[in-house]
Amino acid sequence: MWQSIVCVMCLVIVTLLAWAVMHPPVKYFATQDGRVIPIVPTDEPAYSDADVTDFGNRQLRRAFTLDFDHYNEQVNAMLGPFSDEGYRSYYAALTQSNVLKTVKEKKMNLSVMTSAGVVASKGQLENGVFAWRTQYPVVLKLSGQTNSLPEQRFVVTLLIQRVDPRLKHDGLEIAQLITTPVS
Repeated sequence: MWQSIVCVMCLVIVTLLAWAVMHPPVKYFATQDGRVIPIVPTDEPAYSDADVTDFGNRQLRRAFTLDFDHYNEQVNAMLGPFSDEGYRSYYAALTQSNVLKTVKEKKMNLSVMTSAGVVASKGQLENGVFAWRTQYPVVLKLSGQTNSLPEQRFVVTLLIQRVDPRLKHDGLEIAQLITTPVS
């Protein structure tokens, strides 16, 4: 009797192992720059805090480096790393502060100095997407051929969220940009 029970248990175990070998867990991959990376659902972090703050820092340097000859192309190029709402907040920051107007009308160049960002908070948004709220100390400088304006200091707060890497190369996008003047 006990031999029959052992045989049935062995048969069940062998059947389960055979099924597990025949049906491994499915993993999806995408290629990026010739390398294979796993696709992680957007409700999970998938990036370290350092990766996220570096992404934000790089995008801030791109977003706030403008010259009077190419400002239109430079501003439009920022559509990529921003979500639609994020781009609107970026453009509003440029126009409401009169920075874009000054670059255009006074033929000035905008340069930016950023410091290391910090993650103020992170977690899932209401829509289920994982996001980080990061902050960066920023110094903006407008320089022209004959004169320069005083430096302006800000704390820039970015809401950086996960996005499908098939849609955005970095797998991240800026959903919101808020500039706060520092006195």
